[in-house]
Amino acid sequence: MEDKIPLYVMTAVLIPLVCYNLFWFFKELNFYRDNGWDFSKSFGPDIYGSDIPDEDSKLSPQTKLLYGYPTMIVGGTIFIIVGAAQIF
Repeated sequence: MEDKIPLYVMTAVLIPLVCYNLFWFFKELNFYRDNGWDFSKSFGPDIYGSDIPDEDSKLSPQTKLLYGYPTMIVGGTIFIIVGAAQIF
């Protein structure tokens, strides 16, 4: 049981993060759909393409919607599935 505590913590942390990313993905999807897919307006939290948050590494709205959120959602879900498989 004690050897599985890190897996419980990892799963407990990742589930809310994946839900947060899903929330913003669908919220941005609805925003841009309602605005005629005009990606000149930025909406939602900023996502950076590197560890250092500066203007050069900030993802554009289109890149954020097409690559940023899906990558975080799929990656987090894979880690949740692997952690749950190890727990059970």
